[in-house]
Amino acid sequence: MTTEKNNPVVAILGRPNVGKSTLFNRIIGQRKSIVDSFSGLTRDRIYGTCVWGGKSFEIIDTGGLDFESLDNISAQVRAQVDIAIVQADFIIFMVDAKTGVLPVDKEIIDKIRRTDKKYIVVVNKVDTEAKTNDIYDFYQLGTDELLPISASHGLNINTLLDKVTEDFSDRNDVTSSDEIRIAIVGGPNVGKSSYVNAILGDKRLIVDDKPGTTRDAVDSFLKYKNTSFVLVDTAGIRARNKLKTDIERYSVIRAQKAIQLSNIAILIIDITKGPTREDKKIASFVCEQGKGLIIAINKADLSKKLCIDKGIWLKQFRDGLKFLNFAPVVFISALKKEKIFTIMDISFDVYKYYTERINTAVLNKMLEDAKKRRPFSSTSSKQLKIKYITQVSTCPPTFALFVNNRKLIMEDYLNYLKNNLYSNFGFEGVPIRFKIKEAK
Repeated sequence: MTTEKNNPVVAILGRPNVGKSTLFNRIIGQRKSIVDSFSGLTRDRIYGTCVWGGKSFEIIDTGGLDFESLDNISAQVRAQVDIAIVQADFIIFMVDAKTGVLPVDKEIIDKIRRTDKKYIVVVNKVDTEAKTNDIYDFYQLGTDELLPISASHGLNINTLLDKVTEDFSDRNDVTSSDEIRIAIVGGPNVGKSSYVNAILGDKRLIVDDKPGTTRDAVDSFLKYKNTSFVLVDTAGIRARNKLKTDIERYSVIRAQKAIQLSNIAILIIDITKGPTREDKKIASFVCEQGKGLIIAINKADLSKKLCIDKGIWLKQFRDGLKFLNFAPVVFISALKKEKIFTIMDISFDVYKYYTERINTAVLNKMLEDAKKRRPFSSTSSKQLKIKYITQVSTCPPTFALFVNNRKLIMEDYLNYLKNNLYSNFGFEGVPIRFKIKEAK
């Protein structure tokens, strides 16, 4: 198992609120990091891929460095930055033209120099060429070259990328369509980041006992059993009436977007709390988006201490959320690393079913057998006739049923046919869809 990627790595460093996320988004060409004037918004390492001049590289957005604060989050941000520095081949050190040199800027550049890694000092918020005089104060940092930029307006970004990639060799972009994207979703404080950290074997993501620590969707690259995965840790999804700030609302939107872009979602539920109303809504959203789904019941190591019978818990879960009967359930402990790779093993089967196509002749044999076991019943003068079935698409598996009159087919019979598809062909962890078409 590895989390290595072959491209050169560029890390963006700086104190809080100098525009690192804005620059990151400008470089990768999409709004991947949350951008706001709120200080300290980015906490984890956020990764993106960029191709410039035929050269592909990974870029890391990091949290703002604050050496004075002693709280747990600030300490973990510093630890995340240290990891980013170790991974980096090149460092972009960003300062703010509007505030001038601050003591923390000097501490950061001292930290960078001790790494002996290539770096460039970029002075952000130089919004016009006329404001380039604002940069000269930063020569006291002891650098020979300063590059004025405006991350928000795009000033000198091309020049910056030329300098960053100057010594990079031409490489192919290693991001592959064969990667399996897995969104790690759930309510706040259920252990999503702890699970990803346990899988990766390092403190890739910040873990704290306060709900809402993860605000952005964070990509982690993983090689497991010769298969490439992208694990996307997301913000905890809560009910809309519980979202107090624009940042929380945007984080939830980003989590939903991560689900939409994934192949599979792992819904993590706290055994001591769930399933909650939010868990049900998240699972419904995953199903609506047609994604594979695995249910991970976290903190299972507490079951004996809290006198929770797993069998009874699972029965109540299945009875209460019957629409999730297709989804496998695994009891795990992210903290104790129990059964965490069982989920990864199951994801292979889920992805296989997610992308599988069934032969039409085989499907129609199943349909004929199903009709014999349960003939149609109708209260009207017209009799339903299902003429044949064929699979029209994958991701998720979608089947067209050709009938004489679509108004005659009842939801109950569709569920019966759906259960036949599950029992005959597996499709574990995958929602099945029908398209009803009339054929004369």
